[in-house]
Amino acid sequence: MGYRMYNSVTSGVRKTAKGGIFLSRKRYEQRDQGYHLHLFQNLTTIDDGHLHAMFNVTSVEPDTRKHRHRYEGRTTVNRGHDHRYRGRTGEPIQSGSGHYHRYNGETSRDEGHDHDYRGTTSVWRPRSNREWM
Repeated sequence: MGYRMYNSVTSGVRKTAKGGIFLSRKRYEQRDQGYHLHLFQNLTTIDDGHLHAMFNVTSVEPDTRKHRHRYEGRTTVNRGHDHRYRGRTGEPIQSGSGHYHRYNGETSRDEGHDHDYRGTTSVWRPRSNREWM
């Protein structure tokens, strides 16, 4: 069973069967104008005796000095339930010839508990034409 990455933040972006990312024509054209996204994945804290995994892509944003990305989604299912999450990354942190972002937050409260999470996104490096991330 696959994980669906499509939501209001990532419209026009979807994961392919081979684990790549498919971009709509609009998103592909934005990429050529310096727009980009990041992948992220992390585990939540252990609460109520279990944890959840989170993985998705951020919103597509221009590569400006203080830009931030939105993200949202649902955790994996554990013990018969999942949690929603939503937030904004911090500003870019330079890494070699690219940058990444930190993020953190708290999931929705479901089944009488919630989970905290934190992580860093993938590094985005500006590249030549026809390459993404």
